[in-house]
Amino acid sequence: MEGKVIEQYPPYFTVTILQWKKLLKPEKYKDIIISSMKFLVTDKRVKLLDAKDRKYQFWERNPLSVELRNHPVFRQKLDYINWNPVKAEMCKLPEEYKYSSALFYETGIDNPSKLRAVS
Repeated sequence: MEGKVIEQYPPYFTVTILQWKKLLKPEKYKDIIISSMKFLVTDKRVKLLDAKDRKYQFWERNPLSVELRNHPVFRQKLDYINWNPVKAEMCKLPEEYKYSSALFYETGIDNPSKLRAVS
């Protein structure tokens, strides 16, 4: 790997629920969405589009995408993700939140509740 030039950086990608509605506040809705997304990914039914032709919409149309070009940017985004449930008073520590990857980063123990990206 010595001398290899990185031509593409991993993205940090985030979206907002349309009109900031609190549709995912109850955990049962998060579980349903995660289960549905896992099925759609596994069954290769998910297709990312610019959804201007959609009748119904769940997410805001302008997501944020940032290339993680260095460790400080990566760390800032990871901390932001992990501390959001604490700021929302859903838990006292990031690793206590059921849907967080913080437990993995803290202890190395994986969380089966997380939705994994599949390439």
